[in-house]
Amino acid sequence: MTRTVIVVVCGSLVLVACGSRPLEERGTDGGVFDPSGPTLFASHENVCPPPPMEPPPGCTPPTSDPGPGGPEIPVSPYTWTVEGVRLDNSAAGVSGVIADTSTIQLRDGGWRMFVYAGGRYRSATSADGLTFTMDAGARLPEGFGHIRVLRLTDGRIRAYSATGDGIASLVSSDEGMTFTREVGLRLSTSTIGFTPSGVSNIVRTREGTWRCYFSDLPRPGEGMKPHKVLSASSADLLTWMLDAGVRIGEGATLTGNAEHPAAIANADGSVSLFYFRNTNFKMLMATAADGLTFTSEFDSGIPNANDPDLIPLGDGSVRMYYNWGNDTGGAIYSALYLGSPFAADVAVPVFRLSPGFRD
Repeated sequence: MTRTVIVVVCGSLVLVACGSRPLEERGTDGGVFDPSGPTLFASHENVCPPPPMEPPPGCTPPTSDPGPGGPEIPVSPYTWTVEGVRLDNSAAGVSGVIADTSTIQLRDGGWRMFVYAGGRYRSATSADGLTFTMDAGARLPEGFGHIRVLRLTDGRIRAYSATGDGIASLVSSDEGMTFTREVGLRLSTSTIGFTPSGVSNIVRTREGTWRCYFSDLPRPGEGMKPHKVLSASSADLLTWMLDAGVRIGEGATLTGNAEHPAAIANADGSVSLFYFRNTNFKMLMATAADGLTFTSEFDSGIPNANDPDLIPLGDGSVRMYYNWGNDTGGAIYSALYLGSPFAADVAVPVFRLSPGFRD
């Protein structure tokens, strides 16, 4: 099968899927996804990437306006320290896109990062969460994209993955080296109302249930279309119900563009989301006391960052893995947060005008 993909910038959501969603998607019955249906590739091919990436001829610079929510974004009260590159093409031994990570601590204390690299979902292992070595082989067959992994109470690992018809799940009993698909879908595109780009880190609510967040998936030729974040809840991590309303985007209190969210549950019961805004190439942060109504947002301050993957560490700090690159190559980076816990009642700090590009 011939596959044509328009790619300009991966890490900046010019290619939102970052190559992780092949045209041949596995359907709910295990068959091959119909390529004449919705493609899981997406491209904002007319938008210029931020420097130092080379802009293609005729592209349009991103606007400094973060979206309908207004031109100003507060300076984040939370300071992240960028730690550098965790994995790149050379270390991974592959060419092309490297993106869409999901990382989990292993039972031996080490870490396994699942990453789209070399056209497949693969994995890399680390003793300290900083220096990763690629594992042999692929972890998932073609057709599964943008996964999130979660440790279950019985010790197994569950992966939630975007497919052509919604969100599927798979389980592993060998620390993520092999996965078996579970029956059915956790969320369907017909229930959601759009094709999701994968789910966020799954968080526990105050009430003891589970919640995930997800955005719609941009498609080829759409241009700079607004995107929004919805959420769903579950009591057992298998049966998910769509929450009413919009979390971020048109129809919510925060109406600006939002894509590819990651979530973290905070000590005060609130939930913080990190997400990408494709109108200004920034990763933003918002916190809601109830995990549903987000009323203010901050610029995270992390430059050139997309597809956040949040890892709470045992000492109270938080590590974020994220990616940046294009269709010819890229890298996975990490940043560390060591400050006071994220909370819903943090005062809004001094405002600054959001620039189109970060220096």
